Amino acid sequence: MRRYPLRAACAAASVIWAAGCGRLSYERSGDSGPPRMDGSGTPDTDAGPAICPAPTAVCGGSCVLDDIAGTWSCTGVGATLLGPGPSALVNIDMTGYTHMVLDVVSCDPTGFVWHVADSPSCDGFGGDAGQFGNDAEVYQLNTAIEAYGSQDVMPATRMFSDPAFAAATGCTLRTVTIEDGEVDVLSIGLDAPSPALLRINPATDSEGLPDALWYLATSRTYRDASRSGTGFRCMTVCLR
Repeated sequence: MRRYPLRAACAAASVIWAAGCGRLSYERSGDSGPPRMDGSGTPDTDAGPAICPAPTAVCGGSCVLDDIAGTWSCTGVGATLLGPGPSALVNIDMTGYTHMVLDVVSCDPTGFVWHVADSPSCDGFGGDAGQFGNDAEVYQLNTAIEAYGSQDVMPATRMFSDPAFAAATGCTLRTVTIEDGEVDVLSIGLDAPSPALLRINPATDSEGLPDALWYLATSRTYRDASRSGTGFRCMTVCLR
């Protein structure tokens, strides 16, 4: 697996970047990287999943957000479903947890397919409404997985954008792991550690009180329903 440390040398990739590899959009050079695989280790060749996959890890709190079966629920500690789909909103309390694992299926994706933010007033492309200095966000936009850094560390900076996350046509299953200061999608070789990404109880926050809360939305951004998307089919959320 290739590792792309965002504040280190970026020689392994063709990179469009500002100082310190802060503004990062890469294409792998020399080869196509690891083969595109779904979360279960099989190639992304499904014509369309019939059911939402089970979580890939043992979970403390979990959600099933399933537009295929029309099932929208959260159980255990830490995940609170505010409204059912297809444009679902979920509040995540990472207190006592270190990882949030998302198994997500998208088909023919356009726009904002799903969105995870460190502030409830994030709505894509970086920044929030001045609530938190820790306001990083990660999301699927069309076929790409993208992340923007926090105001307190790398404001208005696109940390990565990888269009290999999903196929433009047909269905793709991916596993995304988000932890304190890191986002990983192992099946496409994305391993992105940075203190500018989502945080769990950071020591300081320049605009609000530090906390362990994250905010998840499907088929839209968390703050703005008009920034929407199509192609979301299902997601399992696992807190561990």
